[in-house]
Parts: sequence; C-alpha cells; structure tokens
Amino acid sequence: ADTARSTEFGKLVSREVFLGPERFEDVAAQSNKAGQVCTWCPLQMICSIKKYEHPPEEHEYKGRGVARGDIVREVVTGRKFAHKRMEMALCSLSGARMVVARSLAQGRKAESAGIDSAYLQSDWHSVQNPNHYLKVPFKYVGQLPPDMRPPVDKVVPYGDKSNDGWLWRMMKSLYG
Repeated sequence: ADTARSTEFGKLVSREVFLGPERFEDVAAQSNKAGQVCTWCPLQMICSIKKYEHPPEEHEYKGRGVARGDIVREVVTGRKFAHKRMEMALCSLSGARMVVARSLAQGRKAESAGIDSAYLQSDWHSVQNPNHYLKVPFKYVGQLPPDMRPPVDKVVPYGDKSNDGWLWRMMKSLYG
C-alpha cells in the first residue's frame, strides 16, 4: 500500500499537479494585498485494492492523491471556506462526442470511455476559487525534487500530518 501511494505521489509531482513551496505567511500577505481569497486543504494519499474479490496474491494496490475538499480553509482567516461546488469538467461535450464518433467509425459499441489519470490532465481554473493551495504530507516532502522542498532548517514535522507552515499551489484538478 505504501508503495502504491508513493508511486502515485511521484505521478502528481511529474505532472506538476502542484508547485511550491510557498510560506503560509507569504501566501496570506499576498492574499490580503490582492484582496483575493486564497484557500488550502491537505493533500491525502490513499490506497485502494483492485481485484479484492480474487485471492490475495492477485490483489493490485492503487494509490490516489486526494484534495481534502471537505476541510478547505481560508489562508488568511483559517475559517472554513464556504464553497458551493469546486468541480471541474474533465472533458468537453465535443471531446466526449469525438470519443463516441471514433468508436462508431471503428464499428464498435461505445458504452464508456476512460481517460488515464483524467484529473491530473485537467488544469485547475476554478472561477470561484482560483488560488487554492495544498499542504503536502510530511512523509512525502522527501520525494519532492530539491527545488520543490522547503529549506531544511524551516521544515516543521508534526507526526504523519501535513508539513506545517508551507503550501504548494494547486495547478491541476484532483479527486476530493
């Protein structure tokens, strides 16, 4: 399970799902100066088991990065962000029609279409909340490239929770 979560975290980094780090205080100051609401939530790495109904040796572990949308907070005030929805369309209607048309042109029946890592390919551009940040779990900070890690003397771990004092700007949509 840890390997699956770690592998998925590597995908998030390679696809530039988030950029940073930025000091929490700097983000708050920029938010105040611009008069914009900036928000953050923890990034949580979860794991599921595919083929669970099969014998244990056939189980496949699947990691997933999730933005904890249930606990989005305003950077400046710390209050829970009162959002109605923060959803993103992963595929346009014309894009979906193209998938169906190609399927029909090949003489196939179109029942569903899957896009590999669909959320990771969709830019974050929420009109309601354009400036959203993630707190990366401390245990994964070491997996970040050196330019995405906080300065070593400034890292404050607290257990297995998110790295305190640092935020990473969300650039791509995530589950959550």
